[in-house]
Amino acid sequence: MNLLQSLAGVYDSQSSRAGAKREDTDAVLLPLFHTYLTAHITVTIDMQGHFLDARVLDVKKDEVYTIVPSTVDSSSRSGPEPPPNPLNDKLVYLMGDADSCLQDKQMAMDIQKRYRAHDQLLAAWSLSPYAVPQLEAVRSYLNRKQTASDLIAAKVIIPEEDGAIDGKKKVAGRDILSCVVRFRVLDQEAGKGYVAETWKNRELFQSWISYYTAFVMEHGKRDVCYATGEYTVCTSKHANGIRGSSDWAKLISSNENGNIVFSRDWFREETDAVDIGLVTSYKAHCALSWMIRRQGRVFGSNIRVCWDRDGNPLAFDLFADTPNIRGKHEYRFYTDMEACQSYLDACFSEFLTDRKMYHMLLLDAPNKQNYKGRLAILDYAEMPAGLIYQRLKQWHRTAIWQFAAGSRTYTGAPSVPDVVIAAYGSEYGGALTVMDQTLFARQVNRVVSVILSGRPMPSDIMGTLIRRAGNPCMFRERSHWLLVLQVTCALLNRDGAGEGVMPDRLNTDRSYLWGRLLAIADYIERLYFQGVREGRISGVCRYMQMFSCAPGRYWGMIRKRLIPYINEISRMKRGQYACRLMDQVEDLLPGQDDTDGPLGTSYLTGFSSQQLSFIQYDYAVRKEKG
Repeated sequence: MNLLQSLAGVYDSQSSRAGAKREDTDAVLLPLFHTYLTAHITVTIDMQGHFLDARVLDVKKDEVYTIVPSTVDSSSRSGPEPPPNPLNDKLVYLMGDADSCLQDKQMAMDIQKRYRAHDQLLAAWSLSPYAVPQLEAVRSYLNRKQTASDLIAAKVIIPEEDGAIDGKKKVAGRDILSCVVRFRVLDQEAGKGYVAETWKNRELFQSWISYYTAFVMEHGKRDVCYATGEYTVCTSKHANGIRGSSDWAKLISSNENGNIVFSRDWFREETDAVDIGLVTSYKAHCALSWMIRRQGRVFGSNIRVCWDRDGNPLAFDLFADTPNIRGKHEYRFYTDMEACQSYLDACFSEFLTDRKMYHMLLLDAPNKQNYKGRLAILDYAEMPAGLIYQRLKQWHRTAIWQFAAGSRTYTGAPSVPDVVIAAYGSEYGGALTVMDQTLFARQVNRVVSVILSGRPMPSDIMGTLIRRAGNPCMFRERSHWLLVLQVTCALLNRDGAGEGVMPDRLNTDRSYLWGRLLAIADYIERLYFQGVREGRISGVCRYMQMFSCAPGRYWGMIRKRLIPYINEISRMKRGQYACRLMDQVEDLLPGQDDTDGPLGTSYLTGFSSQQLSFIQYDYAVRKEKG
């Protein structure tokens, strides 16, 4: 199944909810032959077309996203003479009294031309067998040619001293003439004064769908749809607004007038290159737009969307850490791997046999929202749900470590963004963040590919993590370095180290023991300076990079530095425990302490596991004291 077929299938399965807003999401599936506009002004009229009221919308308080009927031309409009939508639209299409309100006569003539085009489209619809009474009310109001005057009277528009309108003045942050106007039709004879909000009225939506479907089927050019293989009415014009109402970027477009036309003259017309059925195109674009708003994940300039045949997202969050894979945002503290594995078994047990196919689309979206180019499809794939969940479970079972940063403590796998931040993040504004959003998006996609394929983590990412984890001096804040260290240990665990989260007292690996010993020294120093240097990199850890190259040589220096600290903390229970532990680990290094060969990566897991053990020990001591 190709991409457009899949998207059109989603629309067909969800067509009953088109135009309706669900309580659990702000995303609305657009009805067929409709588009989104951001409204700025609401005008209220009665059934006879008399003006009642007008007000400016507040973006922060009001629902400004407005569903409006559209045509093939208006849904992708651009250029010097963009075609109108048939009902709600910009003021420049609705102002029949432009002659009397504008000093610029040329501008007034242009507006009159657009007004007539809008009236012609609305008249054809309102006089058709598919019309509803609200249409005639709006047309009657617009035919009075008092739109600008009414907005002035309602103080929506403030005129100049001579009574003329300055088109460059702002209303709701937009030039007056580019403000979108939407209509409410009040039926005072109906019970309790029924109000038809034209941007929500599903009867009105269906009226336009029926009318326009009949129109295009009668007048449209038929050809073979490249997506479905059907002989139907096709189009070379496709909708924009996929990411939002102000989005100009398209999924499918062509250059009709450039030097390079349809790929270097390989095709005489755009339809020779690709010809898509009109209905299929609308369905696919509406479904994609709906799913991006509902379940799309944005990283930098990239958008990733996953869906099944009904448009439902994955049951688990592909990007989350272990506590949040089901979106519950519960931080769980597991003291060992076994408890975490039991949690994962319980989570995934009913999903591993799921046979549904999931579609995964990766788009590269231009940074500027009004960019008039194309959305690039970076990746599109189909995978069985059971295989996705199997790979995801494997990630959370193997890329496991204990993460402790303030009150957020859990045992499990890191989130995908945390992996990228750990590898490429820099300290800015008190946080660790990746400043280059293009780099961030690219690396997130690489890590997701690793998860879904089950491959080892790329060597460049692992190499960067190991270097940063072994060099605390790169960081001002200890918490930022610890995040990098813990992520690195989790991935080392996944790629074959196989270390436990807590210290393995039977592990006599030289690198692992040296890492534990350095963590003990770090703990002793922090005990001595407790409360004074909180959050800073300790003096012991500043030796870490050199220590990893020649541990025997630098341990003598660190041990000498610890003497005054040991003398002071020996009167404390925690200090006594740390000193005993240091002696025990030193005793495990006979014949090795004078060997100054570089340490392997297991010194990082040894250091981190010992440091995490101290966190648990401190917690137990505090609990004992009450």
